[in-house]
Amino acid sequence: MQDNKTTTTAISRRRFLKSAAGMSFGLALTQVSGCDKHQNGVVGKAVEAVDCDGSSAYAWVTISPTGSITIQTPADELGQGSMTSLPLILAEELDANWDDVSIKFCEPNDATYGNPKLAGLVLTVASLAVSSYYDRLRLYGAQIRHILLDNVAQHWQVPIKELSTEPSQVVHWASGRRISYGDIVAFAEFPQCPPDITPEQLKSQDQFRLIGADIPRRDIEAKSTGTAQYSIDIQLPDMLYAAVSLPSIAGAKIKTLNADNAKAVRGVKEIVNLNHAVAVVASSFTAASKAQEKLGIEWNKISDFDSDLALQERSEQVRNLAMSGFVWEKEGDIDESFAQADKILEEEYRSDYVYHAQLEPLNSVVWYKTDGKVEVWAGTQAPSHCVRSVAEAVAADVKDVKLHRMYSGGAFGRRGAYDHDYVIDAAILSKRFGQPVKVIWSREDDVRLGRLKPMSAQYLRAGLNDTGDLVAWHHRVASEETLIQGDPFRYEKWGEIPLTGIFGTEQPLYAFPNRKAEHILQQTNIRVSPLRGVGVTPNKFASESFLDEIALAQGIDPLAFRLQLVAHAPRAKNVLTQVAEMADWHRPREQTALGLAFTAYDKTLLACICEISLDAEEGLIKTHNIWSVVDPGLVIQPVNAESQIRGGLLFGLSNALKERIVIKNGEIQQSNFHDYPILSAAEMPDIQVNLIQGVDHPSAVGEVGVLLPAAATGNAFARLTGKRLRHMPFTAERVKKALAG
Repeated sequence: MQDNKTTTTAISRRRFLKSAAGMSFGLALTQVSGCDKHQNGVVGKAVEAVDCDGSSAYAWVTISPTGSITIQTPADELGQGSMTSLPLILAEELDANWDDVSIKFCEPNDATYGNPKLAGLVLTVASLAVSSYYDRLRLYGAQIRHILLDNVAQHWQVPIKELSTEPSQVVHWASGRRISYGDIVAFAEFPQCPPDITPEQLKSQDQFRLIGADIPRRDIEAKSTGTAQYSIDIQLPDMLYAAVSLPSIAGAKIKTLNADNAKAVRGVKEIVNLNHAVAVVASSFTAASKAQEKLGIEWNKISDFDSDLALQERSEQVRNLAMSGFVWEKEGDIDESFAQADKILEEEYRSDYVYHAQLEPLNSVVWYKTDGKVEVWAGTQAPSHCVRSVAEAVAADVKDVKLHRMYSGGAFGRRGAYDHDYVIDAAILSKRFGQPVKVIWSREDDVRLGRLKPMSAQYLRAGLNDTGDLVAWHHRVASEETLIQGDPFRYEKWGEIPLTGIFGTEQPLYAFPNRKAEHILQQTNIRVSPLRGVGVTPNKFASESFLDEIALAQGIDPLAFRLQLVAHAPRAKNVLTQVAEMADWHRPREQTALGLAFTAYDKTLLACICEISLDAEEGLIKTHNIWSVVDPGLVIQPVNAESQIRGGLLFGLSNALKERIVIKNGEIQQSNFHDYPILSAAEMPDIQVNLIQGVDHPSAVGEVGVLLPAAATGNAFARLTGKRLRHMPFTAERVKKALAG
């Protein structure tokens, strides 16, 4: 099981490898630049540092003489199960007994553990962990397995081809001998660089013991019993607590501050002006929080931003075809195809700012020690960003910052910020006071200072020929780009493309011969950040709603229309056909209606049907059922994958029906869950998920469920009422307005 026990003494990977009588199998990493440089820690024998090609298997696996196997995981555990899935892939090729395996969060070493799809960072976002690391982890497991087999072949003086493995054992069937992995490392010798492995040496799918089986997630037991540890749980000797007040608009300065009332609160140690913020430092969080309420801070006004006015401006921009944008996808001759079209349809869609609404408030613990070493306890999606941010904040060397990677009680992108704002203040204050400091943001602080999913305006137009074929497709989006603020490193690394804003407008499967998607960048001083689904959710809401409008305008069934458009794509056709069968699409309903949506995301195909009814007087949509079919390629953990789809569908439904941030005069108007409601337990629909187990490479699961409920719900509303919802979320006010229109 994952061990999150708090310790105040850093235990290096080298010391860990030298435990168990100094005979563990693994490598301790020295400084890494370009290729990995390793120094062998096997059976206590030093081996000259050597360059190996890329990240080495030795950095990922440790086998001790007791038979225990420790596998590193780069993915943070945010509730998506990747902490278990990634080690399981390596363990499969290693042919490890899963009961022998323990899991350890890797060090924030980008060169060794970085995600190749995420600019080489140790980063957990966008449901890219399994698909990104899959090939690499299989290779590493196979390399270690081959080394073990080779050592046994030499030790027993038998041809290696006569040997095979069973879980955590090497077997020689001819003689009946078998030996455990733990016993092998006691005499084994290991090459400085692991051997090359050909595809033929990897397991075939019918040989899998772990992949595709219902292996429980390693974090579930601890979370179910309340023993899982989060940074908010950390208690250290002489620890101080801090509540930090920041301006709602980044860059605002303090105009007035009356700290006398706050200082009078019992337990308050000091009121600290951090220039960008004001911190109340106290002996308890209760005292710090109470004093924070009495600060009486007034910030100078630097923005009168109004989200309603800004959204109208974005609407005007996307409709103005003379205003060019960044072209994300372009196929065929879009101008000529529209010029030749017999009929042109056009429509606009909108979406509001959305808050992350993670259940665990943002928090961290930092201890700046007298020797300049720094320890950090934080739930973070970007460990290397976290360590770098802390080092910069306290003028420490990165190598002197030790990060204890904790579970995250919800993240959805918020804990992946480049600057780790919820951590660096704890570091600054700990250095100032020479004691550990825990910073906790209140829910009100977190909402007011939310880093929001961008608001967007979208304009779509389609050209049809005289037989009703769709011959031209144009999709324009106006929104902020989250990576400019949220992760400028990736933004620059990826060529300053507005990736999170425009992603999802591409149409890889629908047979649109002439198409174009473009993004008009909005530069604002509103804090924005990636939030689960980012731009894909509003973009798919727009495109899948518009597709329904085109079908209905021609008197074509929306399912039949989509099946025509994917006739060349068997996987897509299969997903759509199956979900229609699950929902009994063609059966007439009296008080309810069905809506359909479809998407492709990271090679995963998903179709979703929502069944809704309507309380017209109250303007309330009730979702009764959601059916979903998902084809994500090879599924590592089926039960967990299904759970991720279910959770994503509910998350997307909550976004669609309820979640909205309004900004007036530069201030976020919401403050807590009473005025930023999320889907309640009583509002949960029945959900049925059909997961198609594939034979190829795995693709995304955790993100995809979020993308379609808005479009499917809007399409169901149109079938039920003959009216269309084009602005998400579908608040009671907007529902009533649509019905009256």
